[in-house]
Amino acid sequence: MQAKPGGLYEFGVASRSDPNDEAIKAFFQEHITPLKISREMLYLLRARLLTVTKKPVKTLPNGIVVTQINEGLLSKLSKSILRVDFPRNDFLAEASSRLSEHSVELIRGIEEKLSLRDPLTSEMLSEEHIRRPKVEGFPSKAFLCLFFQMRAILQHLKEENAVIAIKSIEQDKKQASTHHFIQASRDGFVFIEKAGIDPKAPLVVFEAVIQGDLVAQIEKIGFENAILISAAQERPFDPKSTLDDMKNEEAKVLILEHRKKAKEAGLDLEGKTFLLLDHVFCNTMEKEGCKV
Repeated sequence: MQAKPGGLYEFGVASRSDPNDEAIKAFFQEHITPLKISREMLYLLRARLLTVTKKPVKTLPNGIVVTQINEGLLSKLSKSILRVDFPRNDFLAEASSRLSEHSVELIRGIEEKLSLRDPLTSEMLSEEHIRRPKVEGFPSKAFLCLFFQMRAILQHLKEENAVIAIKSIEQDKKQASTHHFIQASRDGFVFIEKAGIDPKAPLVVFEAVIQGDLVAQIEKIGFENAILISAAQERPFDPKSTLDDMKNEEAKVLILEHRKKAKEAGLDLEGKTFLLLDHVFCNTMEKEGCKV
């Protein structure tokens, strides 16, 4: 898929140049404007940009690390970039907004291609249920309901026979993260030994704070239930959203049912869900540092 002409304007680079600087204008018109960038490449560029500029600011009592975008970290991409005069915070905020919209498109595209689609999930991932809260001074970001995103992703992983790793977040940074490996198939999810995994093959990593004996807990209720119970505990959309922001009563009831499941299964440990999801991403065994 090809982007519109002037792909770097879409990325937000050229539009940030000083319009009064004739040399810069001439350079962009001759060398940058004619470039075309696919939407896939734009997504990867923005994701890389926001990963590089993400800085941990604090660790919550539950172990989740809170991060913040820091414009000074742009120097990781190039030390010369700090010599270019442009509003870096605005640039990063715009990239974050556009990345959120593209992420929504990707999730919806995955759900639409499933061979086994759930009508309620399809409904909750439709345009009508995308939330774009206003934040003064910043471009809006797009949010789908996390719980129903997870339903679509789990079905996709089963249909793709994906290999999954549950990676622990350790509050003691001197302690190495642990990994538990799971094979997905249309029949469900089963634990596997890492010895049989290709070190360079794609790996879907669920990074989470873990309470208690994870393997025993997942074998008790199943991986899919575990992830949905975890997703149900979170804010449904953006960090300030509540269940009252949901327009579909059936969807709200389903999330409430999963919130209760942790206690009913004895998996709500000291008021904390046994598996508190923080991040889902793709990697390989090799890059995760898992020796086979």
